[in-house]
Amino acid sequence: MVRMHTLLTLGALATLATSAAADAPHYRATILWDSTTDETIAQSVNRAGSSAGYLIDWGGGAGTHVGAFAALPDGTVTPIDVPTTFDSTADALNDRGAVAGTFSLGAQYNSPRRLYRYTPQTGCVDLGVLGGALGSVADMNNHGDILGSWLDSTGTNRVFLYTDAEGWRAIGTVTNDQVQPTDMNDRGDIVGNYWRYDDGYRAWHWRDGVQTDMGDLGGNETRVYYVNAQGVAVGGAQMPDGSWCAFRWTIESGMTALPLLPGATTSRANWITDTGLIGGIQQIGTSAFSGYRAFIYSDATGLVDLGVELGTDWDSPVAMNDAGAAVFKTFEASAYEVTPFVYSPEFGTHDLNAVIDGDFPYVLQDVSGVNACGEITAIALQVNGASVDPQSVSVLLSPILTGDLDGDSDVDLADYARLQANITTTTGATPEQGDLDGDGDVDAADAQSLIAALHAPCR
Repeated sequence: MVRMHTLLTLGALATLATSAAADAPHYRATILWDSTTDETIAQSVNRAGSSAGYLIDWGGGAGTHVGAFAALPDGTVTPIDVPTTFDSTADALNDRGAVAGTFSLGAQYNSPRRLYRYTPQTGCVDLGVLGGALGSVADMNNHGDILGSWLDSTGTNRVFLYTDAEGWRAIGTVTNDQVQPTDMNDRGDIVGNYWRYDDGYRAWHWRDGVQTDMGDLGGNETRVYYVNAQGVAVGGAQMPDGSWCAFRWTIESGMTALPLLPGATTSRANWITDTGLIGGIQQIGTSAFSGYRAFIYSDATGLVDLGVELGTDWDSPVAMNDAGAAVFKTFEASAYEVTPFVYSPEFGTHDLNAVIDGDFPYVLQDVSGVNACGEITAIALQVNGASVDPQSVSVLLSPILTGDLDGDSDVDLADYARLQANITTTTGATPEQGDLDGDGDVDAADAQSLIAALHAPCR
């Protein structure tokens, strides 16, 4: 499970806006693409900078084929060799590089699907199918436990947990046609939602064989989206007046409403990091298709409005890491324009397309994740009028940091060792060799700059 997971007060927002105008992050783009297919869609990125998703081969009229892939930070894409000629998906990626997904046994949309887990060391391992068809993966944790759901022979949706110790097993007491798991952590907390025909959706929590309704905030419906390493879950709950409010939940304290931005009428929490930083969406005003804003919240800092109108896209995701970096997108329906953004406490909010260094013949259209190192996976299309093959690619965006000589998105002793190896270079030195002040040599001044930027490796 990739925990895609700043500290600013509302009073610091004016300072943030001023500093963000002068400063901007910079990223280098690594294209993720397999030359044998037409499109590469990365859906996640882990702590090591590896990603996973699916390849699309349009087939030139012979029929579209979708296949799972795993990719390394250097852009090397490996199609996952599932035991079928039909479609496969890569639905979950953990920090150890394991990928979990399903593959189809037939061409029809309702063909039975089987579960697999892939690692570069073991290849693709078929884990079987539990009693029915149309299975899907919701998440996988760093132990390799896989969470998902499947449709049994009666047409009822069931939740499953796969572990190496126990294999497949059904979990939970709720079984209906709209029960779905949403997230799982390494300690075994599982959260999800189910449909009650009289009251709408309800959120549930499962641990050690016990399934618990998460309660409510006075209204009928609740939905949960994420649970962090400590078992703290977040989502949205209906209030007595019918509006929705973001919540935080624990076994000990139950459900607690989160505060609203000034003028906000409804909210939802999508993410919570392992340090307790919460991200989500709030709506300012009552217009059905406008006023949506991304926010970050913690008890220590209060609410931070990320400063961009999300347009008409209430479902715009917010992915975050523990350093407070967040990625999200805006959507303008009239022009069908999608714009991805990145926020950080250091730089504020920026259009991702405006902060890529070098010649990049694409325009970013979507974002799918950000890891602990601040690396971002995104989807890019060719610029209108450009002659680029392929027309659509996935991209790994790596932050360019002062002192990151080896390009692995952190500043550590390996970078210092590289600088020391070039300390006698007096002319023609490059930034990769350690010339951080741009004067053509590598000397004590460069070493001091690197030491000032030195921090613990994010990996």
